Amino acid sequence: MTATPDHSTIQALLGQIDETPPGPEEFALTRRAVELAQAAGDEELEYRARMRLTASASHNGDAATELSSFAWCLAKHDADPARFPAEVDGAPDLLWQYKWLPPVLDRSASFSLEQTEALIDDMEEHYRRAGVGLSAVIAERFAHAWITGRTAEALALRARLIATARDDHSDCEACSLAKLADFAVENREYGKALKLIDRIIEEGLACVTEPAYALSVALMPMLHAGRFEDAKAAHARSYRLARAHPDSVGTLANNLIFCAITGNQARALRLAERHLTTIAKDALNDEGRLWLLVALGITFDSLERASQGHVGVRGSDRPEVGAALGLEADMAAGRVWTASALGAKVWAAVDQLAGAFDARNGNSYISGQVAVKRAHLDQPYDLPLEAEVFLPPLPPAAAPSDALGLLELAYSADTAEAEVGYARRVLELTAGTSPDAAPPDPATAPAPRWAEAGTADDLRLGARRALIAGLVAQDLLDEAGAALADLLADLHALGRKTEAAAEAPAGLALYGAGDTRALQLALAQAEALGSPGHSIARMAFSLANQWLAADNEQAPDQEPDQDRSAAIARLVSLAIAQARPGSITHVGARVLQTHMNVMAATTGPDTDSDTDPRHAADREVALAAVNSFLTEDLPGGTRASLLNWRARLLANLGRFAEGAAAADEATALNTRLGLTRQAAEAAELAGQMLHDSGDLTAAAARFRHAIRSVELEGGYAAGTRFALARVLFEMEQTWQAVEAFTEVAEFEEANGAPAHALADTYEYLGRAAHYDGEPNDALRHWEHAADLWASADHPEGTARCYWRQGNLLRGHQQFESAVMCLDQAFDVLEAAQWREHEPLRDLAIGVLEARAMAKGWRADESALEDLAAARQVALEGDAVWRAADLLDTRARVLMGLERPREAVSQFLEAADAYRAADDPIAGSSAEFSAAKVTSGSLSRDRDARVLAEAALAALPAPSDPDAASLAEAIKSFLDDLT
Repeated sequence: MTATPDHSTIQALLGQIDETPPGPEEFALTRRAVELAQAAGDEELEYRARMRLTASASHNGDAATELSSFAWCLAKHDADPARFPAEVDGAPDLLWQYKWLPPVLDRSASFSLEQTEALIDDMEEHYRRAGVGLSAVIAERFAHAWITGRTAEALALRARLIATARDDHSDCEACSLAKLADFAVENREYGKALKLIDRIIEEGLACVTEPAYALSVALMPMLHAGRFEDAKAAHARSYRLARAHPDSVGTLANNLIFCAITGNQARALRLAERHLTTIAKDALNDEGRLWLLVALGITFDSLERASQGHVGVRGSDRPEVGAALGLEADMAAGRVWTASALGAKVWAAVDQLAGAFDARNGNSYISGQVAVKRAHLDQPYDLPLEAEVFLPPLPPAAAPSDALGLLELAYSADTAEAEVGYARRVLELTAGTSPDAAPPDPATAPAPRWAEAGTADDLRLGARRALIAGLVAQDLLDEAGAALADLLADLHALGRKTEAAAEAPAGLALYGAGDTRALQLALAQAEALGSPGHSIARMAFSLANQWLAADNEQAPDQEPDQDRSAAIARLVSLAIAQARPGSITHVGARVLQTHMNVMAATTGPDTDSDTDPRHAADREVALAAVNSFLTEDLPGGTRASLLNWRARLLANLGRFAEGAAAADEATALNTRLGLTRQAAEAAELAGQMLHDSGDLTAAAARFRHAIRSVELEGGYAAGTRFALARVLFEMEQTWQAVEAFTEVAEFEEANGAPAHALADTYEYLGRAAHYDGEPNDALRHWEHAADLWASADHPEGTARCYWRQGNLLRGHQQFESAVMCLDQAFDVLEAAQWREHEPLRDLAIGVLEARAMAKGWRADESALEDLAAARQVALEGDAVWRAADLLDTRARVLMGLERPREAVSQFLEAADAYRAADDPIAGSSAEFSAAKVTSGSLSRDRDARVLAEAALAALPAPSDPDAASLAEAIKSFLDDLT
């Protein structure tokens, strides 16, 4: 029996709700509070909970809950205002909430115009009865006329709204201006719209949905006005603010259209995929769904026009997407739709929804607006937002239908399931052949591309072996045993009894099942009996593969077994010698030998560096062998693997551009074979090498390719996303980096990533936010990162994040808060005994310096003690340039302490120290600083001239841009001296 919740429990839950930010968690808590109040039979508590629920449902895009909750509260209030007052703590008052309801009805084609108008009339009656202003009522009548296509009436109501004084129940100023701007855009009053939106931004007006929506409304006017950089910034900020907000469908739609018409189809597709399921949310918001569908349709049309209509749309196989588009039957197979195919379905849904609205409104206003938005594609803009090209995965080549091609796919498949599937298909195709057909004469038969032999019988035997291997890999040993029996029967029927006799003792061990002792014994017996060479080769190759796999699974710090390595090498050589040239076994053994040679050339017990010159000769030899192998006719999967090794060898040799080209070739080949995982790995490898070569733009494109390949298979590729985010950060594409790091952080949070990984992500996210001009976000991310580093017992990361916070706060002149953060950083370092660890010593110097600078601004003399301690540590570590720089900082702190004479002396000492550290430019800069203080604070122009001329004379050749810039500044200073 469940106990009835008491009053205090519900009260505590209401308090928790009030402290939880709007979002899914707060919405769930609010619904729980209503349920508990109902269970307790306490209508007054239920009223307070429902007042919160109406607001929460509005913010979370649940119109049905919003309507029902508001109606319940309004009925209770009207029946007993004293018991159920219009105002309760923790929620907007009932009259304020009234404003949310007419738009809910207008957004659903299932409500009539008369129902909305009656609701607005009732709203006005309640407002008049309460004696409050009617600005909000006029705003609702204006919005109702506008959304239902009565433009003349809307224009008149707009004028009346602007003329009516704002009051306590008017929409917030940001929302009011954004709506007026949106209406102005629709009426092509672009200048008026931009003035309204610029005011929102300049005055810092904001609420839950603003300025995200206003910025999205500004996108088209900014394009028309040629304010392209403003449009880029508006899109970046608008989408960042709106991407996780369920009630921002219009904002998302505007941003999607913007990307599609500015040549950023790749980005438009990513955003479309991310928000595709939104069309299935909030069943009453037909209008929001309509405009999002229009934006999706425009996106898919833009892909078609960019010759990319064939790309798959991730998430299009979701059941809720099919249900929202009325495609349940078509989507029963769970297939991913192409952009072209899905676009046609989307536009059909648009026509249906627009028709429903037109029928309700009694005009063609909505369908006309659809046509206006769709026509944007006919006036595109060339405004690249990202450093990328549209690089979706290449469409797979048409699957081969012949047995040889299918067998090739079986041996190249990246999953055991696929290997089994292809093998069964080969068996079907060769089922009608004669079991006693004679194999071809090796001396006269034409050599096949790479198969064991060219007849249907040999293809069937190859398929049986692939089938057994695939079943063993899935641990389906009973099925594998039956398939092995079929193989042995076929060998006997074909007269290849000695081959069957040689392989039968090995059993499933030949295909990787169980330990390898049975296989070792079978191999020894086959050699002793002089069994057919290809059987010996097959067993030797399998044993070598299994031993190598076991060695690769050993602990990373465990030394390799040299005897085992030599035994593997002998087995590989035996397989190559005994196998038929060009056979699967022969090719596989040569690949394995090449792999071992590559591994030996790229690693070694005497070095931790992949680029150690002692290995260069070995790498050149291995590279030559790989290059030679690649000239032969090989299975596609084998060729792709060799290209990967070629890429890695070239990277080890420092030839990154060539290595990236090889990885690109492997990416394309793997993609055409349908080997998505390998394609993604090759694309990521290319991205890493392009990054190392300094071609960040190309690196970003390859990382995006890898991510997309994984996404289309239902994966996520968090590591590759992190690599992309770092590249974007290095490229100073900070808003994109913020977006990318945010996605990684969300994924890691949702999937329980370890604290150290999350901390690293949030620290980078803070850096990106800082450089993107969002200091509050940066502080928040660094604070979270510091907590995560601390929970991971990582003092360096913890202290570094406090140091970052302190530096940012100091830069914004929040000196007290800065010192507090830097004190925290130093306390962490002290606890970690920083003097005994070089990385911590370097960080401690930075913390002491930053704290001294913050203290200096608040006239705290202890700043000099911090600098003295930092300089002592630098000198102890022979960091002479750093020690000189700390003298320069000390001079600046002395200026903050209003001790200019000492500052001049300190600047001059710093100049000498810089020059002693082989930095003459920094030396002249410090001497020039001394000259400026001498002239300004000390009013000694003659002495200042001497110092400035000395600084100028000591500069290196003016061909150095830094030296030239400093020289110009000094000359200008000298010209200004009296």
